[in-house]
Amino acid sequence: MNMPKDTYTENSTNNRLRSIIALIIFAIVATLIINLIAQKTQQDITANQAAHAMQTISEVLPPDNHNNEPHLDVIWLSDMALPGSQSPLPAYRARFDQEVTATVITAIADAGYVGPIKLLISINNEGKIIRVRAIEHRETPGLGDKIEPKKSNWINLFDGADLGTAADWSLRRDGGKIDHISGATITSRVVTQTVHATLKYYLANSTVIHAARDEPKE
Repeated sequence: MNMPKDTYTENSTNNRLRSIIALIIFAIVATLIINLIAQKTQQDITANQAAHAMQTISEVLPPDNHNNEPHLDVIWLSDMALPGSQSPLPAYRARFDQEVTATVITAIADAGYVGPIKLLISINNEGKIIRVRAIEHRETPGLGDKIEPKKSNWINLFDGADLGTAADWSLRRDGGKIDHISGATITSRVVTQTVHATLKYYLANSTVIHAARDEPKE
């Protein structure tokens, strides 16, 4: 028996509507699932970044000089006097009962032998270097990579250094007091100059750095 034309048309329309509704529901559910996955992924990324920041900062800060979480007490610095800060660089403040006891400043030595060298430099509130670490670089293995403490002790020469004199911040081969890494004079020189410039920047701006409000970067 043939179905009346009106009934056939009505059934076809209903089928199309059901298909459209099913597709809409599927799209909504798929979008919700994708958003949940993206949110979870972003939470994981944020947590991993925070853990990495904590670990990195802990390498340049003694644990007994603060009772806050320095990786959360961050400001962003941009100044011609701070090496590599054409784009804002993070600085982290260590506090003991709200008083700043040290600042960890990020600086970039743009003229490394192979490329830029990113440094973390911790300075106490007396204006002395606590520790320096190279956290990103592409210096030559076996030579320039000896700025890493696991490769040599050279980077530890800056521990406890203050502003001193020009000779205190120059390589011996340049008439100063600092030994260079054998075979890596350029790397040694640019790291020394960057640490020195960062210390001078801090001493000139410590009051502002200590008082600045936290500025999470989006």
